[in-house]
Amino acid sequence: MTYSLLSYAPRYAILLALLLLPVDTLWAQQVEPAARTSTSTGEQTRVTMDGEQVTASADTPAGGARFTMNMREADIRGFIQWIADRTQKNIIVHRSVRGAVTVISSRAVTADEAYELFLTVLALNGFAAVETDGAIKVIPDAEAKAADIPFAGNESREGEIVTSIISLKHTEAGQFVQTLKPLIPASAHLAAYTPTNSLIVADTARSLNKINQIIGILDRKEGEIELEIIPILHASAEDIVDVVESVVKALDGGASSGAGNAKGKTEEISFAVDKRSNSILITGNRKKRAQIKKLIARLDTPLDGNGNTQVVYLNYIEAEEIVPILQSVGDSMLKDSKTEGLKSFSINSSETNNALVIQAPPSLMNNIKSVISQLDIQRAQVLIEAVLVQVSGDAGDDFGVVWGASEIYSDNPDGAVAAVNTPSAAADPGALVGAALASEDGLTSEELAAGLITNSGLTFGYLKDGNLVGALRAIATRNKSNILSTPTIVALDNEEASLLVGQNVPFITGSATSSGSTVTNPFQTVERQDVGIELTVTPRINQGDSVTLEIEQTTENVSENTTGGEVDLITDKAEIKTSALVRDGQVLVLGGLIREDRTNTRTQVPILGSIPVLGKLFRSYSDKKSKNNLMVFIRPIILKEEMQINGLTRQRYAFMRQQQLQRALSSYISYRDTPLLEEFETFSPTPGSGQVPGLPYDLDNAAP
Repeated sequence: MTYSLLSYAPRYAILLALLLLPVDTLWAQQVEPAARTSTSTGEQTRVTMDGEQVTASADTPAGGARFTMNMREADIRGFIQWIADRTQKNIIVHRSVRGAVTVISSRAVTADEAYELFLTVLALNGFAAVETDGAIKVIPDAEAKAADIPFAGNESREGEIVTSIISLKHTEAGQFVQTLKPLIPASAHLAAYTPTNSLIVADTARSLNKINQIIGILDRKEGEIELEIIPILHASAEDIVDVVESVVKALDGGASSGAGNAKGKTEEISFAVDKRSNSILITGNRKKRAQIKKLIARLDTPLDGNGNTQVVYLNYIEAEEIVPILQSVGDSMLKDSKTEGLKSFSINSSETNNALVIQAPPSLMNNIKSVISQLDIQRAQVLIEAVLVQVSGDAGDDFGVVWGASEIYSDNPDGAVAAVNTPSAAADPGALVGAALASEDGLTSEELAAGLITNSGLTFGYLKDGNLVGALRAIATRNKSNILSTPTIVALDNEEASLLVGQNVPFITGSATSSGSTVTNPFQTVERQDVGIELTVTPRINQGDSVTLEIEQTTENVSENTTGGEVDLITDKAEIKTSALVRDGQVLVLGGLIREDRTNTRTQVPILGSIPVLGKLFRSYSDKKSKNNLMVFIRPIILKEEMQINGLTRQRYAFMRQQQLQRALSSYISYRDTPLLEEFETFSPTPGSGQVPGLPYDLDNAAP
């Protein structure tokens, strides 16, 4: 069989599109539909950023695919790129379109629903989408009026900016402009064209539908129609309209018009609801309107007792944390509301029940509860595993001869010679000789010999009557240590967590003693501080399964150079404080500290130590070298599902139990009476199984 090169062109186009896919493209989780016929449309999507077109991924799911859109502080341009990829639309982005957006979806949405959400997000951030020449232009609201806006059609999206020309039959267009301007956004364009008595409106398709409904009610012959706007203070305008419509239909003998959520109509009267101001627009017969106004006045009254008060129980977020947010949202809504009487609003929290007590008008209550449902969601958790590796080494070489002279004593008339090689650590031979010379009574032969014997390394000394003391010292020391620590901690998303393993050490911070003739009570002030390994971390989960970590890692211990009885303790401290971006499950080295110290000391007897060759008998050398390496590794694991959490818990629990078993089996000491960790299934029974965790049991009944 032979194939034409043209048959491979679509595949190369797809491959090229994938290679050109921007790195910062937003990630979203795709939910596969129950039945799927194809996985790609085979087309390319182009997004123009600042006038330059960028090809998006061509691997776009079929129209039945669904996605979960959860984006926090995502770049708006990356969001536009993601929408273009999923909807196969060509989008041109204005250079001033900047900022971050947050989209939280409680359910999976289709590509069409995602595009409607996209239009809503643009509107909330002060941008508009205008379709022209087969492409979508994303521009600021202020420039939308002057853009090439298409005319409204049957397929216009509710959030897209479109132009509509509305012809009026009975009312002058100029009069409608003043009536409609308070009901449309400031960014919309509304103008009257007198020659044809028409209105030119440029706004979202959703807003145009509302304007058409109002015009349909008001555009009637003179004397036939009157309009009244009734603000609702204590109830929901939509609920009152439903009740009033039922009453009016009954009075009219069942004549109705199939009212909707935003508009109702009877034989002689019509209703429209303005959700933003919680008002009802009524047109129709004056007598009928007077009756309805009385009915609305009776319905729109404050409820007795706790009628306007509700208790909302929270599932995840703390009540004290959300109260200031809701208070700010409620105050803002009341401030923006032009309706008199909507000033009664309060929110209190119950810490014991983790609940909110809200007192507000129904319209405000619905908005507050909507905000709560979006904030009170289950947050993900992050398991942070850290590994601290500290490798240190000390090396020292000491060689020399120490001499001294003292008074003659009869404790050692015959003299003594000793040579000892012992690894124990004791006083320096030079210090012993110096003590023997400086002391008024000197040191006895036994005391000096004991000091030389307990010194580390090879020590050779001669003692006789205290007349002349000397020590030949040859010491070599090598110390190595490898400290390995693996702190592990689980933290909620965007919540600080800390772990400390160490000691609480007392530090003397002040003291007072008696001085002169003043009689005081001597005392010391002590402050205790935590010394050990401390890990403080705040994880923030981003899109694409990456985690931003704010980490503060401290390793501190009391220095070995601290001498007992000293007023101030010396601590060795290593600290790393940084922020890092890590993918889920990736190991990252945070930092390393390499320190190397070297000290060379030479001690000699003046003049005698400078004599060639023989001067070595009167000299002493000391060479000390230390090296310290500290490395910190960290790995975050996002805990998304309960099964994953149970699996990690089971794994760690089994490891600790296995350590107990190995300790018991590898030792000659009997541990039969030592409690052993239970089997994980016994310790943590399945929820709802009715099992009760058992008690610890001995090794006779244990199975690894």
